Amino acid sequence: MSAIVTFTLVRESAAVLQGIAERTPGRFRKHATGDEIFNYSWSGWVIGVLLAYLNEKHGVDFETYIGARVTDAEGSTTIVLTADHKRQFLARMQPGNFDEAELETYYNEFTETEEPGIGRAMLDGIDCFHRSLGAVDDNACVVVHIG
Repeated sequence: MSAIVTFTLVRESAAVLQGIAERTPGRFRKHATGDEIFNYSWSGWVIGVLLAYLNEKHGVDFETYIGARVTDAEGSTTIVLTADHKRQFLARMQPGNFDEAELETYYNEFTETEEPGIGRAMLDGIDCFHRSLGAVDDNACVVVHIG
């Protein structure tokens, strides 16, 4: 079964979302609602590998700030992209900074598979994260739900 990824703009500050996460840890996504802003058409499993790649190879760790990650009872993951993330990572997340062939090699080695063209899926994920970072500010976050 394939995981689905949504990128949702929530017009709340990171502090408000942190409060929601603390009060309703297993039901965060239900209470953090907004407008879906990007459609990622590939499997959400690709995003999981992409997050590992970004952290390992580029020092981009979206789990380092307030409200950064919530895992619900079903095991899906929600990452909250904040204004702090934007200040730290927006320039580094330019899609032109990444090589599709390198992304494909990383994915195939990480998953021990041979998925031709998977670098494109990873690059599309980078583009969604980059555009999401561009949409956040001190009063709005992007909630990335993988599940």
